Amino acid sequence: MSGFGLTNCQTCDREFETSITVDSYDIDGWTKSDRWPDEEECDFCQGEETCSEEGCTAQATVLDTGPAVVYCAAHWEECCKENGDTVEECEVCVLRLDEHLHAKPKKEVE
Repeated sequence: MSGFGLTNCQTCDREFETSITVDSYDIDGWTKSDRWPDEEECDFCQGEETCSEEGCTAQATVLDTGPAVVYCAAHWEECCKENGDTVEECEVCVLRLDEHLHAKPKKEVE
């Protein structure tokens, strides 16, 4: 049996919704239930989430752990500048997506 529920990402610890598998079985007249998430990483850590800025469809590569908002690199820099910080000063409150999950630019065919 399965359903949906909240779980914490194994990589960034952010809470996210995923499908949950529930398995129950009988042991000597007692019903034992186990439940586990079908996904252990959130969409951000899997490289499948887009920037939270309205109208932006770029891949999110920065997670602001305070408000749990995700940004593409350009909007993250813009956010830092608006707050009067450098990107380096902001680094303490973000987790960057693993480099190998970043979307690679497509090569143009000549």
